[in-house]
Amino acid sequence: MEQNESFELEEMRQQHALLKGKLNKQSIVNDAILEKAMKRNLSKLNKRMRWLSVLLIFVIIDCPYTFYKILHTSLAFAICLFIVLFIVGVMHYFQMRILPKGEYFYEDISTLDARMVNFLWWKKMRLIIGLGLCIPMLIWLFLELSGEGSWLFLIAGALLGLLIGLRQTTEMSREVKSIRRDLAKLERLKNNEELND
Repeated sequence: MEQNESFELEEMRQQHALLKGKLNKQSIVNDAILEKAMKRNLSKLNKRMRWLSVLLIFVIIDCPYTFYKILHTSLAFAICLFIVLFIVGVMHYFQMRILPKGEYFYEDISTLDARMVNFLWWKKMRLIIGLGLCIPMLIWLFLELSGEGSWLFLIAGALLGLLIGLRQTTEMSREVKSIRRDLAKLERLKNNEELND
């Protein structure tokens, strides 16, 4: 009878070890899937930020020149516009630096999550300060060009810029939220692993 109980106990231990091994393999697979999804989202975010960097450089150089030479605004307006766009560009640069890049993107979960929170904070500040600076510039522009027939051009340009900015901001927020959700899932998986050990 003792031999039978010993045999059953040993069989239960083997089944427990087998189940634990399967759980560990499943956890490793889940970790890999989440890590791959985060890499994909971070890659999208980095590409989006690089694309916006190119666009910003073009806008910083082209807009003041276009307004001064083609629309004949004052030199003071063109200089102020350059300064405003440059400030937005510097804020974009600092926001971009927060994102991890390359193969070594993966840090511990809390550090990566803190980076994403910081990225969202910079996005919010860039939006608040950018709009806060651009609205007075638009008013100034309309006052300078009130006698000319360039209104349609200005309205079309402002709407296009607004639509591009809103779309990019929405997509960025969606990607960051997805990364943060994956991080939360990964954190739960890690905590479950620790409980199982």
